[in-house]
This record gives sequence, C-alpha cells and structure tokens, in this order.
Amino acid sequence: MLVLALAAAACCFQAPRADAATVNKTLAEAQAWMDSKLGTAVNYDGSGSGVQCVDLARMYSSYLGADLGVANPSNPTAGVAADYIWQSIPAAYTRYTNSQTTAQAGDIFVNAKGAYGASANTGHVGLVHHVSGNNYYIIDYGNKRGAPNSYTKVEGLRSFSVVIRPNFKSAAFSLDVNGLLDGAVSGDLGDYGTFSITVNGTKQTGLNDYYNASLTGSVTYSITDIKATQCHKYEGVSSGSLSGTVSANTKVALSFTTAHTPLNVAEVPATCTQPGVSAGQRCSVCGKPLSGFTEIPALKHSYLQTRIPATCTEDAVDVFTCARCGESYRQPADATPVYGEWTAEPPAPGENQTVETKTQYRYADKLPVWTKTGGGTIDYAASWPAGFSTSSPLYAAYNVSPKKAGETETSKIEVTTSTVGWIYWHWCRSSYAYGPINRTISSQKDGTHVGFHAFYSTADAAVTTSANARRLDNKSVCTDTYWWIVERVEIRRCSYTEYVKTPGDGWGEWSDWGDGPVAETDGRRVETRTLYRLKTETPVRATGHRWNAGEITAAPTCRAEGERTFTCTVCGASRTAAEPMIGHTWDQGVVTLPATADAAGVLVYTCLSPGCGEVRAETIPAGTFRLGDVDNDGSIASSDARLALRRSVDLEDYAPGSAQFAAADVDRDHMVTAADARKILRAAVSLENAADW
Repeated sequence: MLVLALAAAACCFQAPRADAATVNKTLAEAQAWMDSKLGTAVNYDGSGSGVQCVDLARMYSSYLGADLGVANPSNPTAGVAADYIWQSIPAAYTRYTNSQTTAQAGDIFVNAKGAYGASANTGHVGLVHHVSGNNYYIIDYGNKRGAPNSYTKVEGLRSFSVVIRPNFKSAAFSLDVNGLLDGAVSGDLGDYGTFSITVNGTKQTGLNDYYNASLTGSVTYSITDIKATQCHKYEGVSSGSLSGTVSANTKVALSFTTAHTPLNVAEVPATCTQPGVSAGQRCSVCGKPLSGFTEIPALKHSYLQTRIPATCTEDAVDVFTCARCGESYRQPADATPVYGEWTAEPPAPGENQTVETKTQYRYADKLPVWTKTGGGTIDYAASWPAGFSTSSPLYAAYNVSPKKAGETETSKIEVTTSTVGWIYWHWCRSSYAYGPINRTISSQKDGTHVGFHAFYSTADAAVTTSANARRLDNKSVCTDTYWWIVERVEIRRCSYTEYVKTPGDGWGEWSDWGDGPVAETDGRRVETRTLYRLKTETPVRATGHRWNAGEITAAPTCRAEGERTFTCTVCGASRTAAEPMIGHTWDQGVVTLPATADAAGVLVYTCLSPGCGEVRAETIPAGTFRLGDVDNDGSIASSDARLALRRSVDLEDYAPGSAQFAAADVDRDHMVTAADARKILRAAVSLENAADW
C-alpha cells in the first residue's frame, strides 16, 4: 500500500482574511531581521535621549512596511513606550491584551509603567523572536539591557501588558501529491496511475507539481480524473479529501492497492568478460520489474602469476592463469630493470636496452630590493601595575601596542626600543589642600586613599626609602605629601621602519637542477636540460649446471691419479675429473745410526700411505754434543730436563738426528721420552752420574 497523509507545515497556521491588510514580510523574514540586530544599538529617531527601546520597535515596524509611528502622536516629545498600549496602530497589526492571547513569534510586546520589570516612568517595548515551551524569547534595546547580544528568556507566555501582532504576508503555497515536489511530471504517479489538479478553479497543465508564491488569501484545490494502471487499484485518499484549502506546504496522498503477481527470476552471474544481473521479482502480468535486477559488472580476469624457473638449459617463463575461468597465457620472465646513470649525452642502446629521458629545471630570481614605505614612533607603557587607575588620561594615552619586528616574503618591519620616561603615580587622601606635609600614600585604592594622581616625566627618580617609594614632587598635580610617588610605569619608545620587497634589476645565482617543473615569471627566469639513461631488461636465462664439490670415486695413490665425480645440484647431471696423486706421507723417521761428534749418522723415513711402504734415508751430520746437555751450555741442569720433557710431548721441534736430539736421547733408544728427561733431572741434582751413560 502506498499511503501518505494530508499535512500542513505548521499546526498553528491561520490563513489571513481576504480583506485584512498585511505587512510586506513573512514571519521567517522578520525573525531573520531580528537576528541581524544582535549586538547593535541604533538611535533610530535621533533623539537626545540616545538609544531607547522604542528605537528597535520603530525600526522593526518600518522594515515590515507599516511604521507604528511615535509613541504619543499628540505630544511626540513626551511619548514613552507604554503609550503604545492605547495609541492607534496601522491596519496591518492587531493588538491583544494578555487575557486575549499568549506571546507569539514576531509580536511587538508592550509593558505598562512598572509592569513585568519595566521602568516605572516609561514602560518598555521589545520584540518576540520565538516561543519555546512556556517561555518566549525577546530582543530589545534599553531597559538597562544595552545592545542585545543574545535572546533574553522571559518566563510566562502572558507576561506582557499587550502585544501588537503583525498580519504577516503568507508564505509560499505548495500542493504536493504523493511527493511530486521531487520534480516528477505533474499528474503522473508512475506505475500507479495519473490524475489532474485544479487550483482556484483552474486546471493545471504542464507543471512539475503546483507551487506559487504570489497567491494570497484562500486557495482551493481539487484532484480529479484519477486512473489506476494495470495491476493497481485506486482506494481513495487515506485522510482528508480530494478537495480543500491550500496552506503552506499542503500534502495530499492518493492510495492504491498493488495487484502485481510476482515471479521470482534467478540471478544471471557475471563472468570475467560479460556483466550479469542480480536475482529479482517481475510481475508475471504486466512484466514490471518489482525488485532486484541490478546489473552486476563484469568481473574481469583475476590472474595469478606463477613462474616456471629457468633450468640448466631452459629460460624462465611466467604463467598467468585466471583464478575464475582458467584462461591463461605465458610470457618470458623479465628480470628487474637495471638503470644506468643519468647523462647529458644520449647513450647508444645495446641488446635488451632502451633509452629513457627526463627534463630538469633550474631558475634564477631577480635580486630583491627593500623599499621603505613608512615608519614612526610609538610611546607605550611596558606594563600596567594592578593599582593604576584605568580612568587616567595617561592610561588612555600610553595603553597602546608597539610595532613588532618581523619579515615575510614581501614585507618587513624593523624595530628599535628605548626607555624615554616614566609615569609616576599614587593613591592618597587628596582632601588636604594646604600642604605640603607628610601624608600617607598607597599603591592601591582603599577607604583612606581615594585620590589618584599621576604625571609623565623623563626624570629617573631613584628609590629613597623603600623598595617602592620614590621622591619626585609635582605640586601642580598633588600637594598632599612630600613623598609624592609610590610607583612608576616605564614608558618605552618603539621606533619602527616599514619596507616592502620589490624585484630589482639584477639576477641572482642559478639554483641547482631539479626534476620539478618551474614556471617562468617576470621575476624569475628558467632554463631546462634533457638527461638520458639506459634501461636494461634481460630475460631470466638458463642458469647452466651448478656442480657440487664432487665426490672421490677412485682414490689417488702416491704414484697414480684418482677420479672425482661432480653432480649438478639442479638437474642431477654428472661429470668426472682426475684427482691429483696424493704424494708420500712420511713418518717422523727412525735413527738407524746415531751421529757422534766425529761421525755422521743415518735417519730412515717410511711412507705411511696404505699399500706404499717406500723408505728414504737422510744423513745425520756429525757434531760435538754431551749427553744430557740439551741446551749446549756446558752443564747439565733442570733446564735441560725441561727441554727434553717438552720434546717428548712435541712442545719442542728439534729433529731426530740433530745434535740437540742426540743430547736429549740419553738412553739411546732413538727417541726422546719422559724417561730421558727424568735421567737428566737426576743427573742435575747429583742423583745420577752422567759419565755412566
């Protein structure tokens, strides 16, 4: 069911009488005018009494186009606000007492002398801006309110003596049928049907709903020729009637019963390349879509990228496959582009290379010139102490702000500040005129010190008796005390010069080159240059075999090469290479014939490699040595035993067959062991005789 109720814009709307005079404004215009007067105070009639409450009422009535006139036409100079209770008023207004009505927006309220807080001599008048609940809110002048800055709430809707109510001009009339003020063609309800509108006896045609701001008085309407379309039935209006009087924003609803026969239609899904349609309902009788059937945009391909890596023999390939429909394509896998340096000369591209360019800018500005445009001096108080009287003319003279130094792109102010004088002041009794005598003075006004005295002087009066008291008499200002001054205010002089920056004739240095565009102006010149670089995009090629460290598959010997087999870690292919002969691995050697002081010895080495057993002999040179004297210092001591012991654990490296080795081998078993070290140590402490060895 389509149901909309008949409604008026405001429940308290009264159509004006056809024979009643009206003001030239609507209520909304009157309230907007009141808003514009917040914070103002205008002496409308130019009287010597200044701004009064009647000034606002007169301005208001004049704005409405029907001036109330002076308060007492028979004696204009004696008229007061309360006189509007009885004086004649223009026909565009109606006057009511508080027993006849309550306050309404747009009213001019009048209070008798002394009534509702009004002056006992003049009464009071003001304007009602709006009503909220049991209160009305006013704007007024005078009555100790001054210029209004906000709306004043007055309790009680009958708290006035009379109100003078304007007969406001009617607001625009509109007739809205089933929401046709949205701009639909008049008389056409779309799928529901059609109708005709007659206003004040005239049938309306070719309109986008009926709206007319010029009609006043009674406006009647009628709705006829209502025709329902297929699958709908007209049921009559839901409220009101098909004819009546138009108020502001009158709404009429025509009600229809829907008789569609719904048929469910399944969704047509969208594909990657074709749009679809959402599921919906369609009338099986008239075919009208009832719901759904929204177009679903084509999904477009959603590709997933898979890279087939390069192998030892094949280049890499990127495969793009749509996750929805499976469509796919492949292309060579490109490496990340590699860029060369930007240069002023264009390079010659090679294989898989292109040349990129960019434009750079630099600029030079005209050198600025600071031109003096003004200046002056300002004398001002550095600060004001708490006790200083703000009513003093000196306060008005020096309570000014100095110029502030500063600089912008186009202007600057230079400031110098200096102290030029002081204001000396005090509070005193001020009633004694036959001094001078010592009277008390104060920095604050109180019950005893009621007189304020101050004067300006360039004299720098020093402190004389305390942290505050200064002696500087000025009997032309005050004769009440010898100790004239308690405080002083420093007066500073701000000397300032004002400049503006203008372009000169010379040019400044060129800026660095930059990539961002720069515009040329009268004060800026611009140069450009072109830079070039190479972009290299090389497909991911076959990697080639990646061989491991290899494994010995045929061991080399002392006399023959072996074989090492390498395997590719990518594809498993293999190759072999010769493994070099390992060479003999000799032992430490065995002394088969010890050397003596006069005859050489023999040292025989044997190869330790498996299956070899080859031997070789070396001559041990003859040499003078003494058994046990390992360090060859001519004596046997514990240090010799220590050298022998270190050789037994390989911490010394003197070789078999050497004289030192032969000296340590005291038991002559062709080895140096801990037993040799023990015998040497015993000989060192005379527990054994080395001559017996």
